[in-house]
Amino acid sequence: MDIPGVLKRQRVNWQKGLCDFRNDFLEHRKQDSAAFESYYRPKTAEMLFDHAWRTMADLFPIFIEARFPATWSIKEIPLAQRDPKRPRRFQFFQCEPVNRV
Repeated sequence: MDIPGVLKRQRVNWQKGLCDFRNDFLEHRKQDSAAFESYYRPKTAEMLFDHAWRTMADLFPIFIEARFPATWSIKEIPLAQRDPKRPRRFQFFQCEPVNRV
């Protein structure tokens, strides 16, 4: 996974607006409240929460894997192979030694 690319896309897609809301309205009142009216709607809050947790869910396994021994890794279980009674997205597997920096 291209972590820098993912983070750049997230910054452009939804984090920039949230950052502007926090910095330019909540903290410093540089802009009028009308510019951020949508941030007080439940639909916007739900959208931001959804983006945030999905981003964390994508990145967390990568950061965890960086702490594994060189012969262990994590891979995503294909959707068709997931057990609906035990909804797991990732699984551990043994691999050839990997150089983790």
